[in-house]
Amino acid sequence: MPPPFDGHLRTLHAEAMERDTAAEHWLFPGRFPAKHLSSSRLTGRLRLLGVRPRTARNIALIELASEPPASSSAACSASTRTPPTPGTASPARTTPTPC
Repeated sequence: MPPPFDGHLRTLHAEAMERDTAAEHWLFPGRFPAKHLSSSRLTGRLRLLGVRPRTARNIALIELASEPPASSSAACSASTRTPPTPGTASPARTTPTPC
């Protein structure tokens, strides 16, 4: 979560954990006890503050999709060792694995 939202969420979480009952431990409590704030109500509140949740979500998904997973970049940096040819003086070669 980018600043300044990270600080606000940490504060909300700390306040929720200080409440007496487990039913009140919602990060975004709703109107009634033991109920969370509905997604449509949260979206409405965010829009009043100028935040467009759908746009922000789509941008985050596009950024995640544009980054290669760590496992694939590790596989691309791997190399294979070719043993020397028997009966010749050629040394063993190391070639990168194609991606």
